Amino acid sequence: MALVTGTLTDIGMGHLTGKSPVLLISLSEPNSMGANIVPTEPIRVVPSGTGYWSADLLPTRAMRKSSAFYQITIQWVESDGPGTGVRADWDRLRFAVPIEGGAIGDLIDKTTANDAVWVSPTATDPGIYSGFQFNNTTSDLYQWQE
Repeated sequence: MALVTGTLTDIGMGHLTGKSPVLLISLSEPNSMGANIVPTEPIRVVPSGTGYWSADLLPTRAMRKSSAFYQITIQWVESDGPGTGVRADWDRLRFAVPIEGGAIGDLIDKTTANDAVWVSPTATDPGIYSGFQFNNTTSDLYQWQE
């Protein structure tokens, strides 16, 4: 098993306090490792009150299909009142796990999230994600590349 660690924060650098966040980590496709078959059933990881989380995962680099990756879906409770709903975040945060594990920020594959499209009249920095920008003034479509 390889230990993967990270911290879940909101855009205000808080920790989704009172929202009961859960990370669901699943494998991209069924795989095998030695005599073991590895399904895509997600594991649930509950961050601590400080947002810190860790997960023991099978290293994808040691699997039969070495192109396998994990993806994360983040769920949280939207409010504490009646009709409380669960919100889920984007499941395109993809990463491969080496045998030694590591911090999630070092493992995220920047080249796999190409389904994001920004619509803007000006260029936007994609940050750690790759994707497309549609210029709604000129109707040009650009693909970000490193």
